[in-house]
Amino acid sequence: MKKEYFPDILFLMETMNSDLFILKVFRWLGYDYFHTIEPEGKSGGLAIFWKQHLHIEFLYEDKNLLDLEISQGCKRWFISCVYGNPRQNLRHLLLDKISNIGVNRMAAWSLIGDFNDILSNKEKIGGPSRVESSFQDFKNMLSTCDMHELGRTGNSFTWGGKRNGEWIQCKLDRCFGNSQWFSLFPNSHQWFLEKLGSDHRPVLVKFVNDQELFRGTFRFDKRFAEDPQYQDVIHKAWIGNISSHNSSSMHRLVDCRKSISHWKKGKDYNAENRIKRLRFELDEEKSYQFPCWNKISVIQNQLGIAFREEESFWRLKSRDKWMAGGDKNSKFFQASVKANRIKNCLSFLVDENGIEHTLNKEKGKIAEQFFEDLFTSSYPANMDSVLEGFQTKVTQDMNHDLTQKITEQEIYNAVFSINAESSPGPDGFTATFFQTHWYLIKNQIIADIMGFFETCILPEDWNHTHLCLIPKISNPERMSDIRPISLCSVLYKIVSKILSARLKKHLPAIVSPTQSAFVAERLASDNILLAHEIIHNLRTNDKISRDFMVFKTDMSKAYDRVE
Repeated sequence: MKKEYFPDILFLMETMNSDLFILKVFRWLGYDYFHTIEPEGKSGGLAIFWKQHLHIEFLYEDKNLLDLEISQGCKRWFISCVYGNPRQNLRHLLLDKISNIGVNRMAAWSLIGDFNDILSNKEKIGGPSRVESSFQDFKNMLSTCDMHELGRTGNSFTWGGKRNGEWIQCKLDRCFGNSQWFSLFPNSHQWFLEKLGSDHRPVLVKFVNDQELFRGTFRFDKRFAEDPQYQDVIHKAWIGNISSHNSSSMHRLVDCRKSISHWKKGKDYNAENRIKRLRFELDEEKSYQFPCWNKISVIQNQLGIAFREEESFWRLKSRDKWMAGGDKNSKFFQASVKANRIKNCLSFLVDENGIEHTLNKEKGKIAEQFFEDLFTSSYPANMDSVLEGFQTKVTQDMNHDLTQKITEQEIYNAVFSINAESSPGPDGFTATFFQTHWYLIKNQIIADIMGFFETCILPEDWNHTHLCLIPKISNPERMSDIRPISLCSVLYKIVSKILSARLKKHLPAIVSPTQSAFVAERLASDNILLAHEIIHNLRTNDKISRDFMVFKTDMSKAYDRVE
């Protein structure tokens, strides 16, 4: 364990030895601090070792539980090291104790150890089945404390032993975290290691899962446009690909992205670091006996620019569009970003089998499978009977207008109708880039957009999107609790804007008057008022309540599925 991993904290259970022996082990392992709970005779005993860069305060301790408050720098979290009572009739006492701690604990918190209990018969191989009621105390404790198991790798049946001549395996050792834990350590993960000299597997928990670390993705920053050197970089990158046989818009955007990333490395665009540096330089210059006032003036101007850039950066990330003015609102925007991150945090997802998943890649698979099942066609054999009686709504004149050749003015209107600060797609470019550099990029963009409408072939990379999962309720657990949005590329948005603009003027004649959405000057909220009046009359008017009735239907994704 020490040679391969040497964890920052090591928790041992059933030490069954005196403090003197534990002291020898502590020195041999090379830790900086340790704490022990002596065994009762030849049974039990706990020990915990940790390194000096962690500050640990013991909030509670007994023979079954060590409750710790841990801090490192500005981070603070709690870990409860658990050794479940081997006697089932006494196990509830420990679970009640943990529940009492959890009721008042709102910070990041993790439970780890040998719980000597399981959640269902599925977590047990061999031996007689237990009655379902025997799992309830453990389940209630986890629910009370808002605990969810960490993502895992390895054989989770951590204990194995013979009972009455039969080999039995159980999931006794594991790690759980609450919602705040997953917010603080979103990539935490547990590994079940090889058994060596014990009937239990060691459990290794990493707060950061190395396999889940993501490279930073490119995001266009509108502050770039204010730098004269940036204009040269974009000009060279865009026109440099003209001689190439494959000079599509997407390929030129890739070249621009590479050039911007390379150029950005030599620039100091971190406003927070620049503010600290300029403040230090300003204070240093003012502390001289004969300060240079011209230099002080320059530093103050640069400091003002850095403050404005910091506010612009955090305003963009906050997504708050309602505030049009103000003086140095950076703290407000930072608080808004933090609140949005907490509200939209998806700590775990439950799949269709009821299993919780905390790994991002596993959550991605659940989302992918959900939408595949939702939107995959059932390939109905004959739709004529379903469509029988429907009147044709699109006239020949409408069709002629809809299929006319796309004009440059329509493309221009579409580009400049896109919100400049809306979230970018996978290519990282917002509409700001297209609107700011339209004079340079318009010829290629117009050619590619017109090419799509002439060939009706959408390039594959235009259709790449980021699937963003927005919770519909507090503490979402399943995909049905989530509202998905797609972050598309600007080229895709241009095409959809052109189509929607052409359709918009014909919608009032196509969409039924009883449909209260999708048409200008019609509000979906009108339906709420109508529904309220209908229900009110059903409840208060005897004649209406005798002659009429209401059906409430719930059509999942009604506007995305036609079948």
